[in-house]
Amino acid sequence: MKSFHIPRTALFFILFALAAFAVLYRPVNVTSLIRASSQCTIRTEVLTSPGHMSGTELSVLSMDDEKYQQVTEVLSTISCRKKLNQLYSSYRHDYPTQSVTASFYDDAENHKMLITVYSDGVCILNNAFVSVKYPGGGAAQLYEQLAGMGQ
Repeated sequence: MKSFHIPRTALFFILFALAAFAVLYRPVNVTSLIRASSQCTIRTEVLTSPGHMSGTELSVLSMDDEKYQQVTEVLSTISCRKKLNQLYSSYRHDYPTQSVTASFYDDAENHKMLITVYSDGVCILNNAFVSVKYPGGGAAQLYEQLAGMGQ
């Protein structure tokens, strides 16, 4: 009976690929990013065609605002993982589309987190596509929840 032997080079390659995958596909700790923040802006947009917005609403919230507490409570429940197969520059919207963007800052106005959730279920966190697990569903359900708060 022949014994199965994996070449040492192949074994190192497999271990390296697994380690790279574990580093690149690790979950993003959204809760710690929110805790490092003291203020937030919420922007809701309706994009009707490329480069044209039919409506934008901006709310600036501090930690004392009830809406800030609601938004951070919802975002603290999500789990995000980077998507490896999508490039930020290649994303095209189906028009019309709607989005909610939450930007979090600390006291010195240093940017901590930027999350944009689109009505079509696409989510971008700090310029990277992410898959979202939300107790109410996925990114589309997260959009619905945040859009309701943004108004």
